[in-house]
Amino acid sequence: MRDKSRYRSSRVAEYRAPRGIFAGNKTVRFGLIAILACILTVQLYNRLTPHLLKGPIDDVFRHNPKRLAIIYGTGGPAAQELGDYAIKVSHLLGKSLGHPILVYPDTLADNELLENYSLILYGPLEQDLVARTMQEFFPFEFSGRGVALRGRRIEESHWRLIFALPNPLNRKYYVLVYTGPSAADVIGINILGSPNFVRHDTTDYVLAVGDRIVEQGRFDKSDPARWVLPSQ
Repeated sequence: MRDKSRYRSSRVAEYRAPRGIFAGNKTVRFGLIAILACILTVQLYNRLTPHLLKGPIDDVFRHNPKRLAIIYGTGGPAAQELGDYAIKVSHLLGKSLGHPILVYPDTLADNELLENYSLILYGPLEQDLVARTMQEFFPFEFSGRGVALRGRRIEESHWRLIFALPNPLNRKYYVLVYTGPSAADVIGINILGSPNFVRHDTTDYVLAVGDRIVEQGRFDKSDPARWVLPSQ
């Protein structure tokens, strides 16, 4: 006689589907809630914490191409020519980036624009209303037709300075400044072959006098909100 205890039942056991993960195992449920809380915390942090910009000048164009605006100064005798040049740059830049670039005279730049775009400023600082409001955050000293850095003052008639730093009105965006002693020194600064052309890309600032670059480099970013010239 066979020992039936040696044989397992051939009946298929009834299968019960597991309870939903949000209504079943408490450990799983609380784990998922913790993960969701972490995700929400990170999202909130990213919204409230400004993106830390790092430069160099090239990053102004890569950072957010759809949020670029050109502003030119109107306080000098060559405001019309400077405006025409700003429009020319906007066309060339827009074609390169695949997105139209806004152009405004300084007198029409409102807070909505200044706080929500990376700004490209053209012209002498004393002739640009926007540049003057931000001047205290610039790591260079400007007076008259000259500029000073680390105690060295440049007063030659044909200098050009290009520099990029966080927009002091909204540090998620940049300010890129093209300036010189006159509008005539700035017009053509981006155009290869122009006597005013200055090569600029992989540094935070470039200072040229005549046809020579006399200084260029990266800013000290120990304080992310206020970039300064590195000590030597």
